[in-house]
Amino acid sequence: MFSGENDTTRIRKKLNIMNTKIIQFSGNYTRQGKEFFNSVTNTILIIAERKHTSPKKTPYFLLQKLPNNKRLYISSLYPVTDTEYHFDYHGVKYKIHLDKVNINVSKIEKK
Repeated sequence: MFSGENDTTRIRKKLNIMNTKIIQFSGNYTRQGKEFFNSVTNTILIIAERKHTSPKKTPYFLLQKLPNNKRLYISSLYPVTDTEYHFDYHGVKYKIHLDKVNINVSKIEKK
C-alpha cells in the first residue's frame, strides 16, 4: 500500500514541478536528434506525436525536457500550415515555424 512516500511528499514533489519558472520560449532552436536546443536559454523542446488521437486532441504536442531529464507537457500543437504550428502556454500564444534542421518560436502579438 505504501511506496515509501506519503501523500504530503508526493504533493510537494508535484508542486515543485509546477512551480518551475515560466519559460520564455521565443527564439531559435537547433535540432539535436529528436530534440530542439536553444543555446541562449539552454531550453530543450520536444515535438511529440500522440499514440491515440481524438477529435478534441491534435496529433502533435510540445514537451520541455527538464534538467533532471523529466519531460514537462507544454501544449497541444495546432497546425496552421505544413511548417507552422500554434500553441498556448500560461495564456501566451506562440507560433512555431519548422524547417529541416531548426525551429523558430515567436510570440503571437495580440491585435
